[in-house]
Amino acid sequence: MKQVIVRLRDCKSTYTKTIRIRYYYTQSQYEYEVFDDFKDLMPGQEIYVKIGNKYATWISYEEAEDAVNSGEFKDIEEYIYCKLLDNYSLDYHMEDYLPY
Repeated sequence: MKQVIVRLRDCKSTYTKTIRIRYYYTQSQYEYEVFDDFKDLMPGQEIYVKIGNKYATWISYEEAEDAVNSGEFKDIEEYIYCKLLDNYSLDYHMEDYLPY
């Protein structure tokens, strides 16, 4: 069964530990649930999105903080929303991979 795996990971210099993991089996399930499941990103953490063995991306708290400080986004939640749901590359690979 095809799925998109999204992990919330705690990243330290010596290890990476998965805090939360969610599986999404359709595009609509991903669109409706992913932001609510992962909007609570904290310092030292990252969100890792893997679409099968085709595509993987991640969003780190520090990257989000830099984007907010530069004025591109209002807050970190807006940045996370854009990276998880308004990302062209992620959408492209997901449309090829998951049913709607």
